[in-house]
Formats: sequence, structure tokens, C-alpha cells
Amino acid sequence: MHLTARCLSGCLPLFLALVLLPLGNMSFAANGTAEPGIPEVVDEGEAEFDEIEVLKKKAATEGDWQQNKDEQVAVSEHIFSKEWNKAPFDPAAFDYTPEQMQANWKVLMRGLRVPYPSPEYLRNRYQKFAAYRDSTPNFDGDYDKLSADVLDTWRLFFRGDYQDAMRKGETLGIAGRIPGKVAQIFYAIYLEPNLEDKHMLLQDAANIVREYGSSLDQMKKDKQYYADYIIIRIAYSYAIGRIAEDVPIPVAISRNYVFKVLDAANDILDLEEDNPLGLAFRAGIDANIVRKVGKATGRITFGAKQTHVKEYFERALQQVPDMAIIRYEYGNALLYMDKKRQIDAALAAFKEAAATKPRFSMEALDSMYAAKRRKEIEALVNYPGSFRSFERKRLKYQKQNHINLYCVLPKVCPPFIIQP
Repeated sequence: MHLTARCLSGCLPLFLALVLLPLGNMSFAANGTAEPGIPEVVDEGEAEFDEIEVLKKKAATEGDWQQNKDEQVAVSEHIFSKEWNKAPFDPAAFDYTPEQMQANWKVLMRGLRVPYPSPEYLRNRYQKFAAYRDSTPNFDGDYDKLSADVLDTWRLFFRGDYQDAMRKGETLGIAGRIPGKVAQIFYAIYLEPNLEDKHMLLQDAANIVREYGSSLDQMKKDKQYYADYIIIRIAYSYAIGRIAEDVPIPVAISRNYVFKVLDAANDILDLEEDNPLGLAFRAGIDANIVRKVGKATGRITFGAKQTHVKEYFERALQQVPDMAIIRYEYGNALLYMDKKRQIDAALAAFKEAAATKPRFSMEALDSMYAAKRRKEIEALVNYPGSFRSFERKRLKYQKQNHINLYCVLPKVCPPFIIQP
């Protein structure tokens, strides 16, 4: 049985007490050991947990796509008007012709599983869903041209021309916004150095998805539209999930990220139990919960299980053994669940991920991040402190320097190397 946001009112006070009480009267020395009696300096989100808005709300009363203003990152328009960074490789290596994309679509989409945007596919969606029609009020009914334009937006995404993909997608309604916002999400994660700008880009992507909530709920009711629904659900939950990773757990809860991401992951697997990204995403959530709150609280409050993590990652890798993102997320999960005890296995996973041959730009960036993460964990091997201490220092470094540590631009975003 899936544990959803309905647990919030009963479980959350206990959860916050378990998470925050042990930290209230101690700090951590440079070697990661606790120093009793010295008050720890915590940020505002942790210090004022009694005022966290989530304690006043019933998450069960919210729809799947609702997110109140106080649960969002404020989005500034400068993130769209500024020039985005280029990927650190030649995009020509991943430049496909329309014929090549069509012939290799299943391979290219073995993870994302987006349906091929043929004229027939688009006509069906436009006839079925008013939101498609409303998103392109000046559409003249030329589905052949629309198909070619949407396919070209995917071509820009595959190449790594993410800003061009985002801009072109904005002109094509929902059908174009799917590849455009996927491009925006992966640009934010891997190529945006500034932490706050990363969060704004991700929040905007989540906001766009929420605009089409009613149509998405209709898709969920008809099996022929499951693939459409799932990719949009993945994009939404991946966007807010990556923000949640970067903030303290009380802040993630106050913005209602935790339960929304959990519900989204369960939703994906309810519709397609062997979706490889869905499996990896659900396993990664369990591991991240354990990372933040520990095994006992994670299991009792959120239903996070260690057995799920290994099982789900193995099932995902059986289907797509050549996807770096799943391998590096597995490496991270091993560390989150078992800390330094699994450091060798985690390093092996990062090594395999970094060596994976990419088929398009996103996969190249996945491999580059795996190589960067491997360097961070190799430094951890010689660090005498705990993994928890490493995590705290890494998060503090990221926040103080406003740097996105997922960013793979080598001259702008170096890895976090802990000093022995």
C-alpha cells in the first residue's frame, strides 16, 4: 500500500520532533563528531519549524497539481532573457535528421518513453483535449507542419541546444512545451551554475505542468494516453524533487514537496509498473528520505524501504543498462542508505555511469555528472568524518556559494572536494 499525503496531519509532528530534536543542542566539529552543549547554527527554515505552513494544511485536500504560492520558489523573468550556457561538447555529435529520429525513436526514448509526435498522434490529442487546442489558438490545422516543428524541438533537445528548444517549444503549445520544458529542466540541473536560478527554472517547469492539470487527469483515465501522462508527471515531480534535494527537510515539507513527489512516483508506477525512470525515481526517493531522516523515521513516517531501493534499481537496470542517470542514482542511493559502508559499490556505480556511451546530449550530461560525483566520493574515502558530516558541509558550501553542485561546467562548477 502506498503512503500518501494523507499521513501528513498525523505523522508530521512526530516526524519533525524526531528530525529536529536530536540536533537542537549540539554542533559538529570539523571531523564530523558532535559537540554537546554548543547550540547549532541552523537556517531560518529549520529554526522556525513551529511556523512551517504545512502544519496548518491538510495535504489530502489538495489536488495532484495544486501548489500554493507559499509553496513555490518565486520565478524571475531574467532566467529566460539571459543567455544560457552551452553544453561542454560539440552538439553536432548528437544532431539527428528527422528520418534518423523516427528510425531510432524507441532507442532514444527508451528512458523517457515519449510517443513519436506524428501528425496522427497530434491530431488525436487536439481532438480529445481542449487544453491542446487552447494552447495554440492560432493553429491552422496543418498537423504535418506541427509534427515537423515539434520533432525539430526534440532535435534541439537531443543536440543540447536547450535554450533554443525551450524557446521553440513555447510557440507550439503543449506538444512543443513537452520537449521545451524537458530541455529547461535538464539545463537547470546540469548547466545552470547559480543555485537560485536553477530552482527558478525548475519551479517554472512545474508551474507550466500545473496549468494543464485538468487535461492530465483526463489522460490518466484512458490507457492510450498513459505515456503522455507519465512523461509530464515525471517532468513535474523531477523538477520539484531536484529542488527538494537542495533544501533542508523542514523547508521541503513546508513547501509540500515531499508528499507531492512521493504521490507522483507512486502514480507513475501504478500506471506502468516497469517504467525504468519511474522505478529509479521511486527508489531514489526512498533513499533520499533515509538520507534526510534516517531509516526508522523514513520507514514509519514515509514508508521508505531499503528493500525497495535495491529491487527497483535492479529492475530499472535490467531494462536500460546503458542509462548513466540510473547507474549514478543507484550509486547515490547506496551512500544515502548505508553511508560509507557501501562506498566501494557506489564508486563502481559512478565509474560505470561515467563510462556509459551517450546517445544524445542529456545522456552525455548524465555521464559527466557521474564522473564529477565520483571525484567527490573518492575524496570522501580519505575523510575521517562521517558521511553525514560530508553531506552537511557539502550543503553548506552549496548554499553559501550559491552554486549548483549538479552543474557539470568544469571551469565554473568544480566538484566539492572534502579536505581530510
